[in-house]
Amino acid sequence: MRPSVRQDRLRWTLGLAIGLGLAPAAENRALGCHKCGRGVAASATCEAAPACVPQQVTTYQTVTETVMEQVPTTRMETRYRTEYKTEQYPVTRTVAEQVPTTQAQTRYRTEYRTEQYPVTRTVAEQVPVTETRTRTRTEFRNESYPVTRTVAEQVPETRTETRYRTEYRTESYATTKPVTETIQVPRTSTVMKPVTTTSMVNQPYSVSSPVTTTRQVTEYVDVPAPSAQAAASDQSGVAPSPQGPTKKAVVRDVTETHYVTSTAYRQVPVTKTDYVPEQKTEMVPSTVVRFVPDTATRQVPYTVPEQVSVTVMTT
Repeated sequence: MRPSVRQDRLRWTLGLAIGLGLAPAAENRALGCHKCGRGVAASATCEAAPACVPQQVTTYQTVTETVMEQVPTTRMETRYRTEYKTEQYPVTRTVAEQVPTTQAQTRYRTEYRTEQYPVTRTVAEQVPVTETRTRTRTEFRNESYPVTRTVAEQVPETRTETRYRTEYRTESYATTKPVTETIQVPRTSTVMKPVTTTSMVNQPYSVSSPVTTTRQVTEYVDVPAPSAQAAASDQSGVAPSPQGPTKKAVVRDVTETHYVTSTAYRQVPVTKTDYVPEQKTEMVPSTVVRFVPDTATRQVPYTVPEQVSVTVMTT
């Protein structure tokens, strides 16, 4: 990853501060190499002044670079959802119906009828008889004579009649009844199982590294001539010749820092998730209705004939 703008500014400021701090130090080493502090031009007036040799000092500083990178990571989460499915199952329903039945019943009624029958009645009459008589008298006498008379009377007559009555009896018959059972039935379903594979992949990223370059710059500065007071105090006893300002070559090190962008590689884990179908068998409850044989009872009507003696008054 490329460094942020803020890090670039911080690096440029740090490099500029290091360069500006090293420049006066190099100049001081060039001008103050003599023990008198007068520089190279004053070495002629100093006693046993050592020769000034330009030196190149390389300073190493440890720069810690902190690179913040955001690496995407993949994590697996298992989420569960509840699904509903519609299942059809048989339902046995008992319906009670009222069925009309026809029964034959024999009922008897008593009827009366009017009959006419002949009746013979004897009427006794007195019939006057005219007789020619001289003198006759009528005598009456009782005579008995048979008379036929028909008398109608009711004579009881016994006869046998067949009568029917309805009785009920309990009858057993074979039937079936539903029995509901819950059994465990295996159910096979296909589920997608996640399989995670992690592999290491080379990922390129850009790194900005600071490169410090030190070069020597030669500058000429004006050095004033020594004054008469300084010459009088000189212990050499040699009278200096009056001179004007001289040019002094000053060599100083200029450090330049610039950033070079390079490409680096790192191993980054890449997670790949594949979904593989898997057969899953589970036991689910299932309701099964089966019919088992059973015995039931019912009341069955039947007709019973019976002989009854009936007494009837007949004429």
